Amino acid sequence: MSTLRICQIIGGDCHQIGGLEKHFIDLCNALADRTDCQVTALGHPLYIDHLRENIKFIPLDLSCSRFNPIALWRIFHVLREEGYDIVHTHANKATMMLAMLKRINSFHLVSTLHGLKKNVKAFRRPDHVICVSQKISEMVKNQNISVIYNGIPCSYEVSKENKSTIRQKFNIDPTAFLVVSIGRLVEVKGFDLLLRAFVGVDAHLLIVGDGPEMKKLQKQVFSLKLKDQVTFAGFQKNVKSIIKSADLTVIASRREGFSYVMAETLTHSCPLISTDVADIRSIIGSTFIVPPNSVKKLHDKLIWAVVNSSELSLISDHAFSFARQEFTLDTMVTKTLDVYRKVLEFK
Repeated sequence: MSTLRICQIIGGDCHQIGGLEKHFIDLCNALADRTDCQVTALGHPLYIDHLRENIKFIPLDLSCSRFNPIALWRIFHVLREEGYDIVHTHANKATMMLAMLKRINSFHLVSTLHGLKKNVKAFRRPDHVICVSQKISEMVKNQNISVIYNGIPCSYEVSKENKSTIRQKFNIDPTAFLVVSIGRLVEVKGFDLLLRAFVGVDAHLLIVGDGPEMKKLQKQVFSLKLKDQVTFAGFQKNVKSIIKSADLTVIASRREGFSYVMAETLTHSCPLISTDVADIRSIIGSTFIVPPNSVKKLHDKLIWAVVNSSELSLISDHAFSFARQEFTLDTMVTKTLDVYRKVLEFK
């Protein structure tokens, strides 16, 4: 098979690596590892520190307006000169910009929608749209839509040393039922709701992440008299060891597109309780789901989890198996390449 020439494009900056940025980086690098793909990445200059050396990187700061004529002209010039087989945009800004250029230049456009947005009109123009959850796909009007879950590298093993020392590292009682919640400390992630729900729960909560809500949440811990039950770990690179050491992971988000925390949790065989966001209900089952913004129901579900701690993994076994099959980087790349081929065959 001939080499597939792919241009990946993302808007915004790269000062903080969230789910969108991680997806872009992982997909670029995984495609570049293949012998049948030649990858160009176009995005903010900071992305160069995260991409493979064999990726042709074109620095272009698209944190500007999506109608910026200079940025549009530069993208148009690159596409005209290079003649890629597939142009793949990520999120709204890049998709809107390329949808405008598609009116005056012919190219095969694939676009990924990563989150719940009010305005997704730009996703009508791509030849194919990829959505990271079924719920997101229901927002898009396009004849060609695929749901492809974000994937993570397959490394399920965690050293015994890390697993046995993680509670010591954060000074947590080794006999305590350990609940972990991971994410950027922002309002949408619902950590404030989780803290309120944690009052009266016989467990220890380890919050992993940093963000603008940190001080507010720390004050809330003191006001709720939870200082002996809650630990703030800050940003941690090795969340896998933390997940493997936990008895339960909780997602209390008010809304989500796709949750990497869910993927990491389930692929590492840790039970999960979550609010009813993204496609999580269909993956872990309604037993582990609570409505968003419901402190009372989240509290009751936490109590239930502590009481039934010995059965959580058994009840979650189907979700663990699903995650190990669907939430891998290899699966994500394989399904993405299938979309590329369908687009090229159709044209």
